[in-house]
Amino acid sequence: MRIKSSVLQTDIALYHFMNRRLHWRGVLTFMRGITMFGETYTAVAAGVLALFLGWSGDSAVGVQTTLVIGISQAVVQSIKRLVNRTRPYLVHEWSIAPNPPACQYSFPSGHTACAVAWTLMFGLFYPFLRPLLYPLAFLVGMSRITLGVHYPTDVLVGAAISYGTYILVTGLL
Repeated sequence: MRIKSSVLQTDIALYHFMNRRLHWRGVLTFMRGITMFGETYTAVAAGVLALFLGWSGDSAVGVQTTLVIGISQAVVQSIKRLVNRTRPYLVHEWSIAPNPPACQYSFPSGHTACAVAWTLMFGLFYPFLRPLLYPLAFLVGMSRITLGVHYPTDVLVGAAISYGTYILVTGLL
């Protein structure tokens, strides 16, 4: 119980720092732009692009990318409904959430899972893009905290789900 309490306290402290201390106009504008790389339409576009690239050469690109995105999102959305963790801006009156999402549940982060899924897959098939893709996925996770819609543990678990799905899919296919 002490570990859980300690994790929750750390989670709230990190959330407070990122949500309150990093709230400058330039940072918010940047984070709003970055967070779009974790949107559903970005995942669909990445999946379609991967399928197109697969048809034009390596079919594993399309199949594996689509599987990693689809499976990780199914797991994330299932866990959201099971855990029902309320978004931090609804819990802490001091939170700043400029564009709150329709879904009230925060655990785990679907945007982070989405960004990690497609960046890992594109990084696997196009290694020269890794220096751009991996920091982008990291920044999507940070944007979700800064924009007030996720705790750090939401982001970490969302990333872990996609990483685990990536390992599973690429190991089996």
